[in-house]
Amino acid sequence: MLLPLAAHDFAMISLPRSVLKIDDDHRIEINHFRPSDNDCLFNEIAFFKLHASTESDCYMQLVSPANDKVHGSIIFYKEGQHTFRSPKKGAYGGLVVYSYIDMKRLEQFLTVALAHLQELGASEVSIKSAPFSHDLTLSSTMLNILMRKGFSLHSYELNYDMRVDEGPFLDRVSHGNNKRIRKCIRDGIIAEQVEVSRLPIVYEVIRKNRLRRGFSISMTEGQIGKMVAIFPDKVFLFAAWESEERTNMIASAVCLAVRTAVLYVFYWGDVAGVESYSPIALLASSIHDFCQKNGYRLLDVGTSTVACEPNYGLINFKHNLGFGASIKPTYVWTK
Repeated sequence: MLLPLAAHDFAMISLPRSVLKIDDDHRIEINHFRPSDNDCLFNEIAFFKLHASTESDCYMQLVSPANDKVHGSIIFYKEGQHTFRSPKKGAYGGLVVYSYIDMKRLEQFLTVALAHLQELGASEVSIKSAPFSHDLTLSSTMLNILMRKGFSLHSYELNYDMRVDEGPFLDRVSHGNNKRIRKCIRDGIIAEQVEVSRLPIVYEVIRKNRLRRGFSISMTEGQIGKMVAIFPDKVFLFAAWESEERTNMIASAVCLAVRTAVLYVFYWGDVAGVESYSPIALLASSIHDFCQKNGYRLLDVGTSTVACEPNYGLINFKHNLGFGASIKPTYVWTK
């Protein structure tokens, strides 16, 4: 059972407020935590407070004081003596825009924000941005601004996703995966969304899968449970069962609604001995259907590179499930 979070589940450090003027019509408010139309999980106020650990951590919002409208935000966490990162935890950080901001204003926002971090002692600033496919216009604009401001392209991971409004899942997968999905269905395997009470077994399937493949797992079951408690409408669990009796879970997934229109497969995996069925393919089909029914435009299954080096097997696996690549960049500025 997941209990409500107490105050001690959030950082209890003092987060000083400040205001940075951009012009007569716009300013940056730091740690004021204004309500906004933000739709990005990693820029949620609760997410920031969960991970903030120093008094120099900054929740920056671009505000029009005339009408108190919040146009966008960017979050930075201090790491060590002189480094600021966006994000500290999460798939990506960077700038999130809630309403239209012209390019000049975006550049002013980022310029003033960077100057403030330098005043706090920054000699290195790192920004891991969302994949280009999430918002091509904003990503392209960010690249142009940051590179001109002295940032370098530190990494360029390949991220895989698909638009879910471009046809049935079975029409997009490889012939082999089409056959495997039909075999799963024919032999009574069921894939579906499951209740959060199933988290222990969902997590255990994933943990054993990653252990078997020689990969670490970045979050404990308890940490995922805390995410469920904080964001009950943004964390979804899925499972594939050996039969309709639902006594033997053979594959599972933990998914995050990282944007209103983007569902991200944070973890997934299957048990040993089911290779001939490949229940992950059926699970992907079920998650794809969930996206269509709940208004998600993009299904994101994460990166297939580490330090920019490709995992060719993983790339082929995702390609054969119908996912395509886009760049997920990290920019670094150094003094």
